[in-house]
Formats: sequence, C-alpha cells, structure tokens
Amino acid sequence: MEFLDIVHNPGDDPISFGPDVFIAASGYESRSTAIPRKVEGLDCRKVAITFTEYSKELQRPENDKYFKSQGFEMLPASGFEIPDYSKVLLPSGSDKLKVLIDISVMTRTWYHGLLKYIVNLPDNKQISLRVVYCPAENVHAVKLRKSLSINYLNMVTKSGKSIDDRPTALLLGLGHEQDIARRLHEIIRPDRTKLLYADPEMRKEYVEKIFITNHSLINRTDIKELFAYPMHDTSVIYSLLVDLIMPLRKDYRVIIIPQGPKIFSLISMIVQLSYPDIELAYPKYKIRQIRDRKPFSEFTTIDLFFGKE
Repeated sequence: MEFLDIVHNPGDDPISFGPDVFIAASGYESRSTAIPRKVEGLDCRKVAITFTEYSKELQRPENDKYFKSQGFEMLPASGFEIPDYSKVLLPSGSDKLKVLIDISVMTRTWYHGLLKYIVNLPDNKQISLRVVYCPAENVHAVKLRKSLSINYLNMVTKSGKSIDDRPTALLLGLGHEQDIARRLHEIIRPDRTKLLYADPEMRKEYVEKIFITNHSLINRTDIKELFAYPMHDTSVIYSLLVDLIMPLRKDYRVIIIPQGPKIFSLISMIVQLSYPDIELAYPKYKIRQIRDRKPFSEFTTIDLFFGKE
C-alpha cells in the first residue's frame, strides 16, 4: 500500500472524523486518558494497547480501569515490541477504513510499527489515519541509567546486511534526557551533525531545559547547524526535515534520531514513508525515576492517507 498524502492540522475534531477503529494506549501517565475522555462519544471499535511494563505504577491501574469501563479491548504489548496490529485492523467487507490513533503515551516502536504495517498491506483498501497527540505539561529533566543502545526503524524489511560506506549525516533531535544527545553522538560519530529542538512559545521553560540538558553537545556545534521548529506546526516541521535531508541524500548516509516531542518523531516517520532510504533510529534505555506527566492543553492532529496511486 502506498502513502498518498498528508493533511496538516485538519479542521474537524476526532469525533466528526468518524473512525471505524480507535487505538489508544494505557500507561502510567495521567495523559493516557486525556484524548479518550475528549472523544467518549465515538461509536466504533476501541482498542487500548497496554504496556506489559509498569503495570502497577502511578496512574496505570486507574487508566486500565477507565479503558475497560469505556469498552476498550485490551491488547498487551512491550514498549520495545510492535503490537499485533493484525488483531486491530481486521479484514472487513469495506474497501475503506478510518483509523484514529492517540500516540500521546505510545513508544516510537508502536506508532512506527503501525505505519509500517499499513504500507505493507495489499493495495485493495484505502486507509485514512488520523493521528492525535497531546503533549505533556511538565518538563522535568530525565536522568538515565548507564546502559544505552540504538535501535533502527525501517519501513521496508531489508534482506541481508547492506554496507553503506558513505559519510554519515546525523539529524539529532534534542530532548530533556540528561546528556543523552552527547552519548548518541559519540556512538554514531557522524561526519556532519544537525541539531533540532522544539521551541514552543507557550512554554519557554521547555527550551531552557533543552539547552541545559544538552549544553555540552550544543557548545561544540556550529550555530548554523542548530534548528528550532514550532512543535504545533507540523507542516513547518515536515518542510524543515525535507529541506535538510534532500541536499544530503546523494552523498551521505542520513540518519534521523528524533529525540524530543513525539510529534517530531511522527513527522520524521512520515518523511521516511516518502524517502525510505533515510534511516530512523532511537535510543533504548531505562530511566532512573518514572514520573507522572499530565496533559497539556493543546492537541496536535495530522491526517495520513494510504491506498493505490
């Protein structure tokens, strides 16, 4: 199935979208239920992917209780593994399917896995995918445990091992994880580096935390390689990423590590749909202390369309 189009900031709300399936997630954060509570009037199949990790921490028991009370089917999955989407997007008689997904507390593996699952379906359906994201209100710096590895996400399953001996260009997103950007940079050792960070005007403390937790890498990077993007304007993020990667693709192995807000990760994945030679990677690690993250007031919405050209 081909990726056909993207619509940034569609005008209507999730209820008027009229989904056939609503996919949410139950984790330990308060914002797990923020969007589901906004769309309780939906009349469709509902599935909540539930983390096999942290099953009793913080808000998790209450979140599970809420989803069950609202008639959600519970689908357990590890945060590091792709859920079984064949159980979610069941075959139906219709050639059109509308899917609403709330990625607010999902891992990158989960929503990248859904995109990959859809593009590998046969071209006998049209799928409209509405993605909704609720950012977190608090901006605590996150401290990691020592162990850190890198996993790669590709839209196309590759056979065998291909060696790309071109120089590496790294587009590295900056988040609140303490010094993680520096550690990732040292593992990959790119020939060129571009740093990207969210600069939302409503939460200036967010930007301040970014510069504090990533100061060592920022200080040794040319200021011309530092790029801010508006977190709630997905069309600008998309255009920025395309503008950055296009001059590099011919001569460089391009890797994007989309640390930072999940909406930046999502846009990076959408870029990979159009340019599958671009590599996506994310760090795998454990944090020292989990914290509840309450929902912020604004939601971001994107529509994606898949089918046959």
